[in-house]
Amino acid sequence: KQHYLIVIRELEETLPLPENTIAIVAINATPAGAVFDRDIFLTLGFDQLPENALNATMAYYDDVNGVWVSLESEPGRPPNSVAQLSLSVPIKHFSIFGVLVEIAPPPPPPPAHFVPSGLSIVPSVEKIWEPVTFVTKTGESVTTTANVANDGGQEGTYTVELKLNGETVDTKIVTLGAGQSQQVSFTLSEVDYGQYEVEVAGLSGEFTTSRTITWWLIIVIIVAIGLIIWGVVWIRRKEGVAQEG
Repeated sequence: KQHYLIVIRELEETLPLPENTIAIVAINATPAGAVFDRDIFLTLGFDQLPENALNATMAYYDDVNGVWVSLESEPGRPPNSVAQLSLSVPIKHFSIFGVLVEIAPPPPPPPAHFVPSGLSIVPSVEKIWEPVTFVTKTGESVTTTANVANDGGQEGTYTVELKLNGETVDTKIVTLGAGQSQQVSFTLSEVDYGQYEVEVAGLSGEFTTSRTITWWLIIVIIVAIGLIIWGVVWIRRKEGVAQEG
């Protein structure tokens, strides 16, 4: 008869595992060359399985081919009073053994989801004859800006529409990765005078285009010019009368 000194140690580093598989228990039973003339049962216990576990199997590591080889286990044999769960398998040799758990693959990230915000409407302002402004033109060109953010988990493409009084007048396409954001701007030019409702990516606002004439300033200037002319005429007449006398 040959006698062996059996040493069982827990592995500090887990060997390469199949995809979506974890080792909740892994041991190295030595001597590696020991063989038995009959099967013996190896029982490995564990406290609990991960919530996303699909199944658990006992396996040994084939170091020649570098793969784990599943073993047919008999759940709970022999009974284990320490561990809440256990697996037992018949073995004929010592090797690296483990309880491998196949886990459900992580769910795919949520699709792209776009959130517009921060609508800004900036009409142009043109003042004629500054600093003495007779006419102020507002809104002949208008710049609208909105921020578009992708708070989903995947990259996606979003079409930003610019609507004027309910009709689409321009579009822009933006592509954003997960967590990215971008400002999108439109410029309207040669807008007729009036009041308008504008909508960008579902955000709405309004602006007014107008032309304002500063009539009071024009009247003041006309009156001032008239007074100046009248004063000049009056002075010349007075000088003429004085010369005749």
